[in-house]
Amino acid sequence: MRSLDIDRMSKCKKCPTLGSSHVPASGSPIANVMVIGWSPGKNDIETGEPFSGPNGEVFDFFLEEAGIPRDQIYFTNVIKCHHLKLVDEYVVSTCHETWLNREMRFVNPSIIILVGEQTHTHITKGKREFAHASVNRRGGRAYFSIETPSHFLRSGMVDTFIGTADILKQLYDESNRA
Repeated sequence: MRSLDIDRMSKCKKCPTLGSSHVPASGSPIANVMVIGWSPGKNDIETGEPFSGPNGEVFDFFLEEAGIPRDQIYFTNVIKCHHLKLVDEYVVSTCHETWLNREMRFVNPSIIILVGEQTHTHITKGKREFAHASVNRRGGRAYFSIETPSHFLRSGMVDTFIGTADILKQLYDESNRA
């Protein structure tokens, strides 16, 4: 299922680069868990789905270990399009204010997984130091910060990444009891 913003996003003119290679959010709009990455990668552009390709496969295994089906999660990115150049603050803030804030209010998850240090720093406004598998609670939500799957693929430490699924499982179980 596509997110509520796919049609409007494809017509967005706020950012000069959005529209040619954008990847809208996907997943359940009533999800208890939202996954936020930084921006779509090459595989995401090709498939039109966030968290696809080898990184998506590792992430799927991570979710499987935590006992959470992918179709019960909402996947999105801070930036909705793939940029070949360094992204400036205007693009980040425009995308966040136009799309991500709306998604967070609409889905209203109790758990938000922040994938990567850049995403973590942006969402926490730099107020919390990044550490893989760290949990911060704010406003009735658990923010679970993790390193990107590609980091673990490159370093050959996928087992380390998958090993932190127990923390997500605990958060998920807690949110289902509430």
